[in-house]
Amino acid sequence: MLLFGCNEKSPVQNEKTVPHEGRWGIYALDLSTQNVTLIYSTSKQIYTSALRLNSTGNTFVFAQEIDDTGDTSFEICTIGIDGKNFTRITNNNYWDLYPAWSSDGTMIAFLSLRDDDLDIYVMNKNESNLQKLYDSGYHDADIDWAVDKIVFTSQSRIWKINDDGTNPVMLTDPTRAGEWGNANLPFGDYDPRLNSDGTKIVFER
Repeated sequence: MLLFGCNEKSPVQNEKTVPHEGRWGIYALDLSTQNVTLIYSTSKQIYTSALRLNSTGNTFVFAQEIDDTGDTSFEICTIGIDGKNFTRITNNNYWDLYPAWSSDGTMIAFLSLRDDDLDIYVMNKNESNLQKLYDSGYHDADIDWAVDKIVFTSQSRIWKINDDGTNPVMLTDPTRAGEWGNANLPFGDYDPRLNSDGTKIVFER
């Protein structure tokens, strides 16, 4: 089973009909039959590129517009894979986005624009014990969490830190990082993902 998010204009690479309700949705694709099932749908925008499933495989975390439109309306939310128990976790006027589960599913890391740039925050899954984990001094992005490490993008390079916010290490330093070309992002490395034991990273360049 493949779980994914898309909007009403996103293609699905099969000939089956994709069921739509609201403009944005979370779907399950049965890889053996190619049948697509709608799990959750809303007219509010979802950051579907940062849809994450917890380690036990029963709960999604994602960022969604809630009360209005625009960046400051995005909140961190969870929902079961059966489409039930939608829960709004954060409730504020900041731009909250790109959540990632801890390996044990008890905590959530996410990005938030609460100061001058996007920084990494962590909280329990009920929003208690919310705290800023790390601020590189620039916009941080693309976070992922496995075991005791968090990886992220900053200044078009891949970084990692311990999940207590200590020991930041720049892992990549590609040629022309941060230089704009004709693409929608500068030259550089983006969107790192850790394997389950935190020993390997895949990323986009």
